[in-house]
Amino acid sequence: MNINHIAIVGLGSIGSRYLRLIKSNYPNIEITLVRSGKGLSYPEEMFADRVVKSINDLMPLGVKSAIISSPATQHIKQASALVNDGIHTLIEKPLSHSLDGVSDLIKYLNEKNITVLVGYILRHDPILKKIK
Repeated sequence: MNINHIAIVGLGSIGSRYLRLIKSNYPNIEITLVRSGKGLSYPEEMFADRVVKSINDLMPLGVKSAIISSPATQHIKQASALVNDGIHTLIEKPLSHSLDGVSDLIKYLNEKNITVLVGYILRHDPILKKIK
């Protein structure tokens, strides 16, 4: 799959890190942030090509992949919406705070033939490796 446009859902510390890393290593990839408008504003927002207020705003933009880095309580709901729209998704750990909706998410991704991964970017952090 050729990725030329990616969405980042949530822009806390991990979402900001993904945004900076993608823009610095792949400057030609278009990035759309999904921000509710709640919470702090981050200087990293300037690296995004656009900011939208909801996942529903992504479909007309042609996004094919997304990273969910919002609070864990929102992961399943957001991932289900993305998968239903045919968007391959990386969910920052944990998958969720509960098992509610997980079986439905698995059903959706199998029906749509969508890839969903759960990642943990900090496991590659040199300081954390040294501490371990």
